[in-house]
Amino acid sequence: MEKAAQLDYYNRNDYLLSYVMSANGESSDILAQADIYAEYLSQQPSNSIGVHLVGYYLQRQEVEKAFDVALNSIQYVKSDVSAWDELFMTLRSYTTEEIYLTNPNSYQEGIAALEDYLAEVQADQLDTIILNSVSLAYLETIHSLAIS
Repeated sequence: MEKAAQLDYYNRNDYLLSYVMSANGESSDILAQADIYAEYLSQQPSNSIGVHLVGYYLQRQEVEKAFDVALNSIQYVKSDVSAWDELFMTLRSYTTEEIYLTNPNSYQEGIAALEDYLAEVQADQLDTIILNSVSLAYLETIHSLAIS
């Protein structure tokens, strides 16, 4: 994939993302290279890469990085309710009890930052973004964990 990324400039980010997403559970050399590619990709303006990187960083238990990427990437599609739902579904699917319990403050701060940004977006546009019931249930669950 590295060779393909070098040869095909226009699909470079797709190849790099494939490398990153398939690196979980591989050798430390491959994971180190995946981390380099993930960092590079997190700096690229994209409306689709960020949500995948959120999952990658959560798998690596890098909660703060996952939420930084989430907040940066959602800005490219801030008016798209399906993008918000996809982001919350990604957070939900990659979050394990271990990840949450290891980093509860970072996790709550990340959720709060996303919700604050969503409220900001809502205030600036005419249409209302209404999250689906699964996204809302996920947020309620996360809020209830903060209270306990």
